[in-house]
Amino acid sequence: TGGFGGNGGGIPNDNHSGGGGGRGGGNATSPSNNQQSTGSPAKRDKLPPNSQHTRRTNPSPSTPSHKELQRRYLQINNQRREEYSVRVIDALLDAWPRGVKTVSEGGRLPLHMACFGKATVKAMETVLNAYPDAARQRNADGFLPIHIAAHWGVSHPDVAPLILKAYPDGAVGRNRWERTPIEEALGMAGENGREFQMSLVWALRRHPTYWINNDITTMLLPRNVRNAPWRLVEAGELP
Repeated sequence: TGGFGGNGGGIPNDNHSGGGGGRGGGNATSPSNNQQSTGSPAKRDKLPPNSQHTRRTNPSPSTPSHKELQRRYLQINNQRREEYSVRVIDALLDAWPRGVKTVSEGGRLPLHMACFGKATVKAMETVLNAYPDAARQRNADGFLPIHIAAHWGVSHPDVAPLILKAYPDGAVGRNRWERTPIEEALGMAGENGREFQMSLVWALRRHPTYWINNDITTMLLPRNVRNAPWRLVEAGELP
């Protein structure tokens, strides 16, 4: 009986540090020793403060920044967007060829919607090739497709020349509010208030005869960058 000590069978007691003899006295400090041997609380206390926060806010120099990752994503996404957009349009035209000439609510044709959505050049070209006269059709508000492109902006400098080549007189057409495309563009973003605005304004300021007397089809070829003035304007090489 003497071997169990005087603290009630050797059970550790925070209020009794003596612990008596035998098993009772020897195990009184065992919980703290066990904690240090396993290392959980003690080692956690020894970690550098805010070490996880430091790792998050100080990335390796080789790690791309968020802005760079976003740029890469948009570059890849835009390429795929154009490719798959054209595939979808071609499939829809094969399934229902009349769809490109069918007016929806508000007098809108697919070309109007393409301009609303700032479609890519290839997508716009596909719709126009299927129905060139769509460029001269107005919606319920008297907007030609070029009005819509001028109002909402374009995805590429070639978009406005592509539409104006199909309908040169669209450059001087007026909508329900008696506004021309150039007035819509300047009213929304001035001379250079958004991407590709300078090339858009340059194209809208050309007289309709410009789009008739020049070989716009050849100028629109990707390899003819130097022969397309609107591209040079966007690059800042023309006043």
